[in-house]
Amino acid sequence: LASGAVRVFKEKLAHPDLRIRSRATQALMAISVPLQGKNTVLEENVFPDLVLLLEDEDPEVRANAAGTLMFAAITTPGKYGALDAGALLALLPLTEDQESKVRLYALKALTVLAEAPEGRRTLLPHIPLLQERSQDPSPAVRKAADIAIKVIEWKP
Repeated sequence: LASGAVRVFKEKLAHPDLRIRSRATQALMAISVPLQGKNTVLEENVFPDLVLLLEDEDPEVRANAAGTLMFAAITTPGKYGALDAGALLALLPLTEDQESKVRLYALKALTVLAEAPEGRRTLLPHIPLLQERSQDPSPAVRKAADIAIKVIEWKP
């Protein structure tokens, strides 16, 4: 992190070669696990790039972008950084992706963003879409959908 890895990987997110985009998003997801990595992803303004990659042609890139959002948005500043970048509405269509890994990471990222009052308010009208995922063929996706719904419906 001290060597500027986030900045280097951020530059690779727009690379035309999907293998490079995939590796860059994979590396950013791993970097986003520790607190320092989460903070660096926020400081380097990577969220808008990740939101764009949620529409990438490659499912691995989409999954990794959602996974990076999931990890990096755990902190309160990270939640608001992702919300400000438009992550919520970009993640919602991924809950219906053909790839279960994409659906899973999208649901987990939505759950993290729903912990912010603004995220919860925005997601409330979309509960029927998430309820459909409660019938998903993947047990992990079903569980993630159920957790997301509980977080969204939670009242302080």
